Amino acid sequence: MGKAKVAVNIITGSMTGRVLFSDQYNPSPNGNPRINPAGIINKWTPVWLIGKIYGKVGKSMKLPEYASINKISNKILFGSVIGGVL
Repeated sequence: MGKAKVAVNIITGSMTGRVLFSDQYNPSPNGNPRINPAGIINKWTPVWLIGKIYGKVGKSMKLPEYASINKISNKILFGSVIGGVL
């Protein structure tokens, strides 16, 4: 049960700065969150969105390089989310 409390504290403490179980590990003792969920929508979001649209439309219209653009947009999404959250 102690490990579950620590896991919950890590998740809630990293995202909100507050922990549910004060007797267990506190990942942010100063009360500041370490993870910024609002950072997911950042300057790379439109690039990802345009790439995904091109990938979907390109597949149905047989546009050139639609598959590679779709793969690249997936990588942009992953980098955008990781970079924006941390």
